[in-house]
Amino acid sequence: MPSGQTRNREFFAITEDTAVETRVNELIYCFLPSKKAVDSRNFVERMLEQHLHRKLGFKLYFYGSTPLKTFLPSADVDCIIASSSATNTSSDVLKEVYKTLEAAAKDAECPIRVMDVQFIHATVPVVKCIVNNIFFDISSNQFAGLWALTFLEQVDRRLSRFHLFKRSIVLCKAWCHYQARILGSMNGMLSTYAVETILLRPFIDLELRSPFQVLCAFMSILATFNWDEYAYSVAGPVRKDELCNISRDVNGNQLYTKLPSKLNSFLKKGERLARASSGIRDPEDYGVLSEGAMAEIIYNSHYVYTSQTLMPQTYFTPREMDIIDPLNFCNNLGRSISPLQSARIKDVATRDYLIIHDLLRVKNDKQRVDLFDLFFRDMWMSVTIEQGTKSRECDHEDLDDLLYSDQRNLAQVRQLLLNRNGNNVMMGVNEKTRVLRQNNSKRRHISPTLSPIPGQRKKKRRRRD
Repeated sequence: MPSGQTRNREFFAITEDTAVETRVNELIYCFLPSKKAVDSRNFVERMLEQHLHRKLGFKLYFYGSTPLKTFLPSADVDCIIASSSATNTSSDVLKEVYKTLEAAAKDAECPIRVMDVQFIHATVPVVKCIVNNIFFDISSNQFAGLWALTFLEQVDRRLSRFHLFKRSIVLCKAWCHYQARILGSMNGMLSTYAVETILLRPFIDLELRSPFQVLCAFMSILATFNWDEYAYSVAGPVRKDELCNISRDVNGNQLYTKLPSKLNSFLKKGERLARASSGIRDPEDYGVLSEGAMAEIIYNSHYVYTSQTLMPQTYFTPREMDIIDPLNFCNNLGRSISPLQSARIKDVATRDYLIIHDLLRVKNDKQRVDLFDLFFRDMWMSVTIEQGTKSRECDHEDLDDLLYSDQRNLAQVRQLLLNRNGNNVMMGVNEKTRVLRQNNSKRRHISPTLSPIPGQRKKKRRRRD
């Protein structure tokens, strides 16, 4: 199997196959949410939101793959209720939601058709239900999903290329779900957010131009990464023996304690770039996701997310496959993966990686495309069963319409996070730069890990002179 960065680059050089990429793009288009599916989900979401607001006065905020426009046909809708009540806990709020939906399920005159309402007593309580044949997961005051939504949206906008990041997410999720059968944290496998996090680093290390190349990079990581000794992070591999001492105390004077050097330097790099930003983006900055650009995006999101007091002190807990959350270094996105499923994930990724490597060496274009259709047969069959045949090449205008996120929902999420934290989220670049400069002295005292570089103050004085 090809291994090492040099051999990986040689492999991705041969993945620039126009015939195969065109066919894979047709496959991706089949999984992209159609306008009818988006409108249908938006209608049901509004109906459910209006019903709960009318009965309980609660406001729903949607996150996950649905507002990001990367959901598969069988995906559920994730939403939270932001409760500001000091007397009612999250569990109490969800119990009221559960009773309301139970009553709606028994009411024949209810405007929404509710079925199979369940209250899941877990570490994070969740109400599950089916509304008009769409699955909903409702939680309370769990803001991590909203932060992930705004973060991934920023990455997609910065990378651009007709939503290359979102199209890659759809292809990799479809492969994990329909072909490899390794998607689903409830079954001890990869979570959706873990897949999205793994896809961040390849855009920095490799010049990826198509979702097919991203899928190959994704398989390569699952198959060749040293999961026994290292944890996977957007900053690069982190030794496992450095993770045991990471902790976060949002009520103290620092964000993290004993942060690994690689993560610490990554955050400092993002801090330097954020403070040095002039507030004006060069058009050439878009379309390329460098390590500096990623560090800046993560720092701006990371500081606001981890400096709030919405979550108690947490520690990183190593598992079989450790994937560090880019917005919370104490959160292990691989904690759901069991030892048995970990071995299965590596085996499936290795098998398909080697198959693709061999198929790309077939010289006849038509034969090569036919073999790839056979390779993706489970994905093509799922499209035929769930959606019917709509295979055609999608132009760029269609892609922008299909993958452009709902600005109304994003604006509501931004306003909620702004009110909860008193900080700016996904704001304009000029406003973000102004706030960073205003809070410059305040941020220096938050954490020793985010302290300015020695000599930085002297450099600023020289500039003023």
